[in-house]
Amino acid sequence: MSRMDIFRLVTLLIFVLPMESVAQSNHVILITVDGLAAYHLSDQSLEIPNLRDLIRQGAMAESSETVFPSVTHPSHTTLVTGKLPIERGVLNNKMRNRVTRETYHVTNQKRVESVKVPTLFDAAKKHGLTTAAFF
Repeated sequence: MSRMDIFRLVTLLIFVLPMESVAQSNHVILITVDGLAAYHLSDQSLEIPNLRDLIRQGAMAESSETVFPSVTHPSHTTLVTGKLPIERGVLNNKMRNRVTRETYHVTNQKRVESVKVPTLFDAAKKHGLTTAAFF
């Protein structure tokens, strides 16, 4: 992979279970792959059988456009809020308290303190649905 590829904007790939599975189970599984560009999926030399199987059984976004800065937490937070970093507060992976000068990873803060707008998880909870997330 070239240096240009490494610094290329983060592409978030979205996979969803087949619609018949969703209708039967009332579950939707959203998977994002940090830093994997959509064009990598057409490279048959990459050994990613599980991702290829998910694509065959479900749905995939063929491409996406990231936000600035194009790092993990701002990109993923945009995905689950639909808002730009300036609107929802997650501006980088690491944050700095301007008063104490303490630097901390954004995930060390409670979500309601770091994300200033409702998320997909909030919308689901508001409608009585259960959600889970991990990384």
